Amino acid sequence: MGLGVLNQIVIAKYYGASAELDSYLIAAATPSIFSGVALTLFSSILVPSLTAIKTDREKFSEAVSTLTTLAVIGTIVLVLVGMAGKAFILELLTGLMGDDLSLAIRLAGYVWIGTGLSVLSSFFTSLHYLDKQFTFPALLGLLPTAGMMLGTVTLSRSVGIEGLVVGWLATMIVACLILLPIVFQSGFSLEKIGLGNRHAKEFMHALLPVTVGILPFTILPAIDAYWVSRLPEGSMAYLGYCARIVAGMGSLVMSGIYVVILPYLAENVAENDLDAFLRRLQLAIKYVLMVTIPIVTFFLFFGRDFVCVLFERGQFNEESTGAVATLLPFYLIGLLAMAPTTILSKGYLALKRYQGFGVLGVIVVAVYCVMAGVFSRYYSFYGIGLAHALYWTLFFCAGLGLLRRNVLTRNTLTATLKCAVCSIVSSAIASVVLSRSAEMHVGMALLLEGCLAMVLFVLLAYFLRFPELRELSARVLLLIKKQEKYSL
Repeated sequence: MGLGVLNQIVIAKYYGASAELDSYLIAAATPSIFSGVALTLFSSILVPSLTAIKTDREKFSEAVSTLTTLAVIGTIVLVLVGMAGKAFILELLTGLMGDDLSLAIRLAGYVWIGTGLSVLSSFFTSLHYLDKQFTFPALLGLLPTAGMMLGTVTLSRSVGIEGLVVGWLATMIVACLILLPIVFQSGFSLEKIGLGNRHAKEFMHALLPVTVGILPFTILPAIDAYWVSRLPEGSMAYLGYCARIVAGMGSLVMSGIYVVILPYLAENVAENDLDAFLRRLQLAIKYVLMVTIPIVTFFLFFGRDFVCVLFERGQFNEESTGAVATLLPFYLIGLLAMAPTTILSKGYLALKRYQGFGVLGVIVVAVYCVMAGVFSRYYSFYGIGLAHALYWTLFFCAGLGLLRRNVLTRNTLTATLKCAVCSIVSSAIASVVLSRSAEMHVGMALLLEGCLAMVLFVLLAYFLRFPELRELSARVLLLIKKQEKYSL
């Protein structure tokens, strides 16, 4: 999260909410669908499928060899089609014109190549996940973000926004090469490639429904780009800043559980231990909500100060701060539902209920597309923020109903209510007690507000007899000690 936030600070300083940044975000919107789908797609299909044959080296080697070949061929086709159709895609799906369109088309060329590398890196990463190796690929995942910052700082004055893209692309190449050896360690051999392999067929059979099921998590920027490209300059940039702030918070909340829970859920399903499966899913969602609620509540109270401290410098002016701070609450409310929905999706994938989740995904994306179009017409980019909040709430509720399992237990609801009360009261008291005077620097005020809110939250949790907080703390400490041996 820290590096991602730092990246946004650098982008805000050099590009602000400019038309140049709008063009980049719109150019990257469609390719991001594929790069966003890739990691979840590969890990969700490969981990459950290959777990059962890990001990049979011959079968495992044949499956890895075949799936690697399919991944490489598919990636090459994706990049070639994207490069050839980049102008057509942007002209068809956006309202960009003139210089803005030309810049977006030029940037899209870099982005499609980087997207191909991202897809391959996701495949290699899924092989690490299969062996429950999470730390190494997670660290390598920071390289592209560092490349963006390096490219922006060193090249932006000479080549503008293209410096950001070149830096990202260069580090994507490095990350891909570093991850590549896992393929050979898993037994890849040209002699063992067989398109008739059972696991290859299973992958191809699950490819479409799983992709459709994952789209609700990755397609929103492309839909936003379609509607926002018709709005005033800076609109896409404002949405982008809010999305990345919330993504950083979501990463802080979910990154550990999101990455490691699927192999364990898949094991429970493979062993037909559905009681253990349900317990893990219930605990994961409860803990995610207990961490998300205090963070969201604090930033609902102090979001403007946060945006000011983080971004207001260079090209990012006071007007930009006001727009992002006003839009941010919609994304924060959406995060309350998005975080548990992300975990819930892993339950569907472990159960291999691809079709049902895919149909649900198509329905909610269609609803979001309509809401974003209607609301943006009347409320500009704030309307898209409203659609975002409603979308994730609808998705979570529908996902719970379709799963037909008692995921939200009475214990979870009680813990969530206590957490919400503690969070709201502590943040409200902090905002009243430390109402910033004209002499107090906004950064110092935010720091004091955060410390006071945290202390009040812990005290309230103690008086309300909130044992789940102590339980969560113990599990976090256990995770830190065991690092990759995470168990819910």
